[in-house]
Amino acid sequence: MSAGKGKLKPFINIPVGEFIKDELEFRGWNQEDLANIMDTSLKTVNQIIKGKQGITVQTAIKLGTIFGQSPEYWLNLYNTYCIIESEKVPEEKSKTSELRRLYEKYPISELKKKYWIPKTNDVTILQNYIDKYQLDKEPLKIATRTGNLENSDQMLRNAWVNIAEYCAGLFEYKPYNKTKLLDLAYKLSDYTLKLNGIEEVIQDLNDCGVGFFTLTHLPKTYLDGAVFSYKNNPIIVYTHRYDRTDNFWFTLAHEIAHILLHYNDSNLCILDNLDIRSEDAIEMQADDLAKEFLKNDEVINCLDKLWYKNDLDIETKVKMCSKETGICQSLVAGMFQFEFKSYYRNKTLNNMKKKITDMLPERYDLDRILVNEAIVTST
Repeated sequence: MSAGKGKLKPFINIPVGEFIKDELEFRGWNQEDLANIMDTSLKTVNQIIKGKQGITVQTAIKLGTIFGQSPEYWLNLYNTYCIIESEKVPEEKSKTSELRRLYEKYPISELKKKYWIPKTNDVTILQNYIDKYQLDKEPLKIATRTGNLENSDQMLRNAWVNIAEYCAGLFEYKPYNKTKLLDLAYKLSDYTLKLNGIEEVIQDLNDCGVGFFTLTHLPKTYLDGAVFSYKNNPIIVYTHRYDRTDNFWFTLAHEIAHILLHYNDSNLCILDNLDIRSEDAIEMQADDLAKEFLKNDEVINCLDKLWYKNDLDIETKVKMCSKETGICQSLVAGMFQFEFKSYYRNKTLNNMKKKITDMLPERYDLDRILVNEAIVTST
């Protein structure tokens, strides 16, 4: 037989119990005798011979000692029988092959951890979710602040973008109005001071024809926010990677700046990791405009004036600056830390930053919606 035709397989697949029965018959023993010699129960021996209990390493050692073969002999008999039997069920082999393909091509494990897809290995259900999120679709043209990503990161990033695009389709939008958005942008500082400023600014963005929702980032994507075009509307996504109001307001201002400056390309998708100081022209433009919206220069000038007032503590300086510039204390604290790097670990400043999670309206929480959809599918 040529090497390319594979290995010979026995015409009849003989269970290991038949070999044990042959050994017993040759010696004139019964199952009870074997149970006593193996120091185990008659039930265990009977289950092994009937093929209802497998051959473990310890069992193989005992059988080899009793009948004069090596433990490998008995393990090989058992494993060969099991492999041949499993190959008689093609759908099982096919399912394993399909699951391997899905896990290699898509971030199935990470999506399951998020519960964006059901925690199942049903190939049909998993494929339905891949089709639903259009994970096979070529992702939007991406400009990313995070630089070149490794292949694994690109798979996660592309999956996140396609899922975000699916989420965008769950809302209805008014026609995009650039003039209204520009007016809103220069009033951002006013929203930061309002008790319900976050909900109000999201509603006003919707009135400008700008979509907004939150969707947490996937591992190794390091995203604070994103902006992309969905049909004829710009969409802002906030990941709340950092649970702080200053991060929310600057990310929002940055994405609004992208829309006002760069929304001519309907295929454009910009992913932002704001931890990185980018040298990219469009990122620098967006940074500068976002700082203008949030009165960054005014805040820094005010802090400079207060810096040498040694009779004032940091918290008082921040509060005075907030009142003078008309912007919330958490943003002033964040700008203080960004300008004076040595204060990043300052507890007083960190305590002035409020958590954002509980302030974001539930109806824009797409993680919750995706989880609920996956739960319904699982039941």
